[in-house]
Amino acid sequence: MRVFHSSTGTVSNLSDQELDDIVLYILEAFPGFGRRMIDGHLKFLGHRIPRSRIQASYAQVHGAPPTGFGPRCIERHIYSVPGPNSLWHHDGQHSTRR
Repeated sequence: MRVFHSSTGTVSNLSDQELDDIVLYILEAFPGFGRRMIDGHLKFLGHRIPRSRIQASYAQVHGAPPTGFGPRCIERHIYSVPGPNSLWHHDGQHSTRR
């Protein structure tokens, strides 16, 4: 019989209040952090927490984001050009002629 072991480690057994306290501490130190950055900082501190618990704790401490969690809508632009290869854009290669 084969025994499989997880390579990701065990999930931390922090209580909801302990997680809220840590997330509050992280957000006070780094107010611009989002869920992924909080997740990374928690891992740095030695805690593995499921995404759903981090989202719930963030919403409890900071309030849920106005757009909610999840994928964002990408705004696409429609271009009208006379032919193929007539629209080119190179970031960082704009120059002014003197």
